[in-house]
Amino acid sequence: MTNNPNKIEGLASKGIKLKPFGIHIKPTNEIMRKHLITKAKKLGHSITNKDLN
Repeated sequence: MTNNPNKIEGLASKGIKLKPFGIHIKPTNEIMRKHLITKAKKLGHSITNKDLN
């Protein structure tokens, strides 16, 4: 499971097909929530508002 677009691309280049996967652990505090928002904005991770609430 991953929501990291670089990992998905790397695995796809080896013939392994994946689709983005939302986070599997909900943030339990505001620090975690902000960290996940940053990962989505700066690194392109597949994290939606639904994942954060």
